Amino acid sequence: MTVRQKEWKSLKRYLLLYTTKETEYYRLVDLLSRQTPLDSLDIEAFRLKNFEAIASKNFYNMMSKITEWIEDWMVASLINKNQRKKNIYLVKALNNRGLYTQADKKAEKIEKDILEEKQLDLNTNAEYHQLLYYQYYSNNPIKYRDGENLLKKLVSTQMQSYKEYAMTYLLELHNRTELSKYQLNSEIEKLKSTLTEIEDNKLSSILAKMEDLIIEKKLTSLKEVTQILISNTIKNGSDLHLLFYFYTYRLSGIIWNSENKVNENLLKKIVSYGLESGIYTENGKMSDHQFYNLIIRLSLLIKHKDVKDFIYQRSHLVDTTDLNSTIYHSNAITSFYYKKYKEVLVFTSKTNYYNERTKLIGSALKAIALFEEDEEELLYNHLNNYKRMQKRKEKSFNLTFYLNHKNLIKVIELMLKKKYDNSITIDLENYLPIIYKKWFVDKLIRDTE
Repeated sequence: MTVRQKEWKSLKRYLLLYTTKETEYYRLVDLLSRQTPLDSLDIEAFRLKNFEAIASKNFYNMMSKITEWIEDWMVASLINKNQRKKNIYLVKALNNRGLYTQADKKAEKIEKDILEEKQLDLNTNAEYHQLLYYQYYSNNPIKYRDGENLLKKLVSTQMQSYKEYAMTYLLELHNRTELSKYQLNSEIEKLKSTLTEIEDNKLSSILAKMEDLIIEKKLTSLKEVTQILISNTIKNGSDLHLLFYFYTYRLSGIIWNSENKVNENLLKKIVSYGLESGIYTENGKMSDHQFYNLIIRLSLLIKHKDVKDFIYQRSHLVDTTDLNSTIYHSNAITSFYYKKYKEVLVFTSKTNYYNERTKLIGSALKAIALFEEDEEELLYNHLNNYKRMQKRKEKSFNLTFYLNHKNLIKVIELMLKKKYDNSITIDLENYLPIIYKKWFVDKLIRDTE
């Protein structure tokens, strides 16, 4: 169970619905709120330190009860974030209690809000349909006063919502067919066949434009979709907003790679929009991991100077305890992609690695840079330190991340030996996954020429 540090105050307030501040339950929650991180808590050691008088079985029962309350709080918090959905549930509750006049007034207000919605969102028609459903399928006499109109709207909103969601799934079917080995063509055809009889609306028309972009991969379609995105037609912060952005972002790279030419102005528009619209940020800040991924993407598409400018202009958005080290590590990354290996060594030496994941990536960059600069003695020493650190933190990382670095070390060690023994052969397929695979492929191909 994970509770963010800033959420504990809200959680404690909610739990007072179930208990009081004087109980052991509340004291337990209060003590848990001071444990960081909660996921790695040794529960038995925690019990012995703070609740020694409570038997282990009883303590675990307390933990189970608190977990139930926290789960209730999680659901309540989610509902409270969506005022419209909350009000729709209120209409249902009012109808269930026979308060039909109040239900009708609340429903009219919600309907007016929905019809005046200017931005597009998958939830709009879905919530409209849910509202009408709660009105029609209740004992509310409205269906006798306005039953025909209500039923027509109920069916219409359901069909419109179905088409919007179906087209969203269609986009993902196309997307996954490209990105993976999924066999989804049958699902695509079946889904498309269900949509022909349902009238288009503004949102389904926009989703059709995204489908054209995914299938055709034309620059004209990319420009059109980007304009839709940056014109704030789609509701900011919605699931659709995120999907639309990341499809656009991914497909732009495919188009520019196929044309071997980047529209830098369009790229900057897409990236800037992502940063300024909250796609990458939460409360104005983004994770260092997301920032580094952006640096990689930009390094593959635009000039080195422009990437460096981007780092200095946008690094203030990164949620970091050491901004200078974030800047140094970002510069090490981009210098690697532009084959400026001396700069990689300079920036990695300046970086204070504040988390182990970033430190391993920095070690990988440094290992490659030392190899490129023929600094063999330094490289052997670095690889020994790199191996020890990687082994020590093995359990902290997922298997793929761990193997990426383990294989990088193995292959570089083989490449060092191969310098003095031509009989050594390196089949990269035996050392996958490996981080910075393209560098190894290019290097091994050059060595065989």
